[in-house]
Amino acid sequence: DPYYGKRDIAELSAKFITHLFQCHPFPSRTHRQRTYLPFFIAYAVRCTELTDEIVYAALVLIQRIKGRFPTTKRSSGHKLFIGCLMLASKFLCDEAYHNKAWRKIARNVYALTEINQLERDLCRYLEWDITIDSATIYNFAALLNRDFAPDSKGPYPTYPIDTVAKREAHIHVTTKANQYIAKRYTDDELYTPPPS
Repeated sequence: DPYYGKRDIAELSAKFITHLFQCHPFPSRTHRQRTYLPFFIAYAVRCTELTDEIVYAALVLIQRIKGRFPTTKRSSGHKLFIGCLMLASKFLCDEAYHNKAWRKIARNVYALTEINQLERDLCRYLEWDITIDSATIYNFAALLNRDFAPDSKGPYPTYPIDTVAKREAHIHVTTKANQYIAKRYTDDELYTPPPS
């Protein structure tokens, strides 16, 4: 079984990634990763023995990246999936795999230095917004299962970033708080200069 018993979650994930980034499930001939994307995902999920919840958390991170970089397109979703699965598992699991193990989980296609760089890059692209609560995972999984089920043929929806990320609201609140603090400490009636 090329799906290792993980067909539904692998096909759903691959369909979602290929829709978001307009990438083909088969990489180009010049690409090092020649595995069909659903098989690659199924293999990674089987090797790690991660729950579907962690896979959905990885898809939340992928949606956040797309929300921050809406025009981004990739030639292959393999690296994006493995990187986000790695981040989701490190955030949500008590005992996470080391990056050397992730290299093997990715079928040794990427060097350890590439895996390390991938992790840093994804954290930077996500602006370190890697916190994912259970409600977000559950609600996003329900949307994905409704819209990207294995028997669905499209057209597929595009979800707004606030479906999976609350940070914009936090930034807005933080900005208001910073403006308030700055105003408070520069108004003449509130500002007392230090003694000379």
